[in-house]
Amino acid sequence: MNKPDRAVDDPDPDSIDEQRLLRWVKPEAPQEIRDLILNVVSKVTRVSSSYRGPLPTAEEFRKYNEVQEDAAHRILQMAERAVELQGEDHKVARRRINASTAIAFGMILLTALGMGIGLGPIVIIPLGLSGVVSLFLREILKLLGRH
Repeated sequence: MNKPDRAVDDPDPDSIDEQRLLRWVKPEAPQEIRDLILNVVSKVTRVSSSYRGPLPTAEEFRKYNEVQEDAAHRILQMAERAVELQGEDHKVARRRINASTAIAFGMILLTALGMGIGLGPIVIIPLGLSGVVSLFLREILKLLGRH
């Protein structure tokens, strides 16, 4: 049995035509049911809208200004501030990674110096392992996206 293309997969909701939609309804369904389905789908496609990004559409901007005179300007300011904060978060994350790398390499260097001056394994092994483990954990956290 061939399945028809699903109407909901269409990129443009206005392209839903009656014949394609009604393929999903049993042939013996009453006409009232068919009409009801078409009516509901028609209303849903007219009402639903979406956009991506931090800003609403230009039409919605106008509507915000009808409610409050400077609303669109304030929304733009909030979006600009959000972008600035994302940049700051990235800088802080980069500094944390650099600091953790410096600490880990410092521990490894201290381990090498300790070996050079003859410190015992009770000091050298934990110090060296802590440097290696901290590098390993830093890489795991980077992979998980937690910087």
